[in-house]
Amino acid sequence: MKHAAETSRAVSVLQAFALASVVAGFPLVAALSQAIDVSSTPLSIGIRGLSALVCGLLFVISLTWAKGRARWWLLTTAALFWVLYLIRMTNDTLIESYILTAEPSSYWLWAIGGCVVPLIGLSRARYNAADAPKYFLWCFAFVFIAAALAVPNISTFVDTDYGGYEGGRAALNALNPISLGHLGVQLLLLCIWGAFLRPAGERKLYYIALFAVGGLIGLYLALVANSRGPLVSLVAAVLFAIAASKLRGKFGLIAIMLFAAVAFVPIVGFVDQLAGTQIYDRLLGQSQFDEVNTLARIDLYASAWAQFMRFPLTGYGMEDPVFGGYPHNLIIEAFMSTGLIGGFLLLSVMALAMYVCYHIFRNIPQFGWLALLVIQQVVSIQFSGTIGQATILWGLLGVLSSTSALGAFRAHQAGNGPQEGDAGSDRGRRDMGRAIGDATPA
Repeated sequence: MKHAAETSRAVSVLQAFALASVVAGFPLVAALSQAIDVSSTPLSIGIRGLSALVCGLLFVISLTWAKGRARWWLLTTAALFWVLYLIRMTNDTLIESYILTAEPSSYWLWAIGGCVVPLIGLSRARYNAADAPKYFLWCFAFVFIAAALAVPNISTFVDTDYGGYEGGRAALNALNPISLGHLGVQLLLLCIWGAFLRPAGERKLYYIALFAVGGLIGLYLALVANSRGPLVSLVAAVLFAIAASKLRGKFGLIAIMLFAAVAFVPIVGFVDQLAGTQIYDRLLGQSQFDEVNTLARIDLYASAWAQFMRFPLTGYGMEDPVFGGYPHNLIIEAFMSTGLIGGFLLLSVMALAMYVCYHIFRNIPQFGWLALLVIQQVVSIQFSGTIGQATILWGLLGVLSSTSALGAFRAHQAGNGPQEGDAGSDRGRRDMGRAIGDATPA
């Protein structure tokens, strides 16, 4: 029995590290490398390799997959999509002589090591309610430390081969404005959940203070990054939480949202003066479709869609031949690369993920923070990223499908109520009520 308990604890730690490293491993090493003034390349390769290794290990050592209709629909749909996408990748990198923007091997490294392995490895694991506090604290620690290290090292100056210029958007050397913005949004969402949306229970003052400080840091990074995708995903995730949550804490969140809406322009003006950014001007230009990047994205969307319309059944290819690269919208990219079937499969994956997130919020709020991160990713992929490098999205989808929340969700659907030990049981709720005060990362 002792050996079984130790093994279970070890697996739980592996699962916690795998989840945290998928969510914020790269931003953490990017911020750390700049803080200590070393190259980020060795550290980033190390953390990504270690993350993939642990996810692969979880696939091998984890218990038999749990049953669950929503779980299997989500996994099966995602697997079918990846089969089509890997067929496309095989054709474009090994068979046809397409001119791609990167070396063929890099596409395979990102797709398999960064996306497929985390998806299947984390979906094989068991994220039980009893360890929900640990998983949250690991993710929170990774994201908080990365954001705290980033704040004193961000810069709005853009270096080029011909000199440099003030770009009006904060970034790190190894973390572009979009990624920095998403890091800030992740921290803000985790703090929102901790302060307003976690199940009722013991709320220690120093943790509330930590969530307040973390929320301010996250909001600051989300604003100074001056990127549309992170801000839109933040609003979407918060609105989703307000609509889905049954907890009374959401009314405090609504009050904060109303205040933020009223004070948004003064807050943005203050941040612009403090950080030397151009948030207000850029957002105004985007809202009037008068901003260079916005117009360029529209052209990218139109061109990628035109390639799909040329070959609607099979899709054209991984990259747009007109502009080169991907269209910065995963749904359009799915249609362009895998055709009608692949496009609808990815749409189904996104719809199923949102469906599961909604029921997790309604019935198993212990994992509400996970649902928030998933919603953020589902929305953000409409503004930036590519299928084969959306590592956070695919990893989180694996975790989403593997939580014991789906077992409780099944019980709710059957009308039997959650069983003892499930995420939705009374014991599970009491455990989470004491989570922040009692749990520490192992």
